[in-house]
Amino acid sequence: MSIDAGWLVRLPRWMMGVGPMVCAFASFSMTRLNLDGSYNDFVIPRMLLGLGLAFLFIPLNLIAYSYLPPEKNNRASSLINLFRNLGGSFGVAFVATMLVRRSQFHQSVLGAHISAYDQAAAATLRGITGKLIAAGVPAREALSRAQALIYATVQGQSDLLASLDVFWLLCVLALAAAPVVLFIKNIRRGAAAASGH
Repeated sequence: MSIDAGWLVRLPRWMMGVGPMVCAFASFSMTRLNLDGSYNDFVIPRMLLGLGLAFLFIPLNLIAYSYLPPEKNNRASSLINLFRNLGGSFGVAFVATMLVRRSQFHQSVLGAHISAYDQAAAATLRGITGKLIAAGVPAREALSRAQALIYATVQGQSDLLASLDVFWLLCVLALAAAPVVLFIKNIRRGAAAASGH
């Protein structure tokens, strides 16, 4: 038994309008993540993101090929794949750069509160040191281990906050991309649209 999805390809602009909205919702869902999140908290937004991208790329190929004569499909396929790869590479590099910069920013903000003059930080350091000593760690090592644990906590929180910042940015970019669909021509009726490789 096969599913007839022909009605979907007759509405490519509608599909492309839904795609960024689904991607934006998936990115927004990922802004709710924390370090204690469950498996489903991470997997379900990723599944939604995959669904949103499917709503984008399939109609994009249909629209791109519908205005080309069949003899130019091979060249068009090469160009489409080139720009898709370039766009993906640029996106990955942009996100990686933003993650590093935002992580450094949050680490500097959080680290400013970790000092001997901050009562909460000093109390936390004393508490962790005391627990390590009670667990059998030599007193000389306990302080350095406690400091390393606090630093690891700050670094983990900084990385999490940086990720949330990037997810917010991706959500905004996806919402901003949705109105662009209004400027795209609809698929030409009766044209033989080739699929991309």
